[in-house]
Amino acid sequence: MEYVKLLKAFQQLAGAGRLWRVSSSEKNFDPKYHAGAGTSVKRKITSARLSSPPFVQSGVATYALFLENQVLYFLPDQILVYQGAVVGAVNYRNLETEARVVNFVEEEGVPSDSRVIGYTWQYTNKNGGPDKRFASNKQIPMAEYSCLILKSSAGMNFLLQVSDPAKAKLIAAALRDYATTT
Repeated sequence: MEYVKLLKAFQQLAGAGRLWRVSSSEKNFDPKYHAGAGTSVKRKITSARLSSPPFVQSGVATYALFLENQVLYFLPDQILVYQGAVVGAVNYRNLETEARVVNFVEEEGVPSDSRVIGYTWQYTNKNGGPDKRFASNKQIPMAEYSCLILKSSAGMNFLLQVSDPAKAKLIAAALRDYATTT
């Protein structure tokens, strides 16, 4: 029954307008050339969907997170981490999850399930207004997303960005709750 709750939370996450894996971040030393953002991130679109792990036969529904060269399969007893031919396992009790709301300057288009919280300029003055030295200085939306952190004491460490903060909060809570039952 508890596993069903986890599957339902993954179903919600899979329905998010957009899901990204954040691979790196760096501090912007001059935010006025980065739409006022203090940090820039490198991210790639990813997905969560029903999928069975290779070479494992099971009659149980399994959700997977596809994270570039790694895939996480959330089985009832553990999380399998596939990276090429290498497979690792993480116990739910060793998994730490956190979801926190972040504001993100979105230059790729805001997903429909995200909330636009304001606008900034591609090039800003110190006060946040448009830098008039640039003729083609467009307005850029700021969206409210969530950072979903999945890490373990064994070295697993993933940062995801979720377009709907409520879905990120739901899966983080479901994973924490499930860890107490395994």
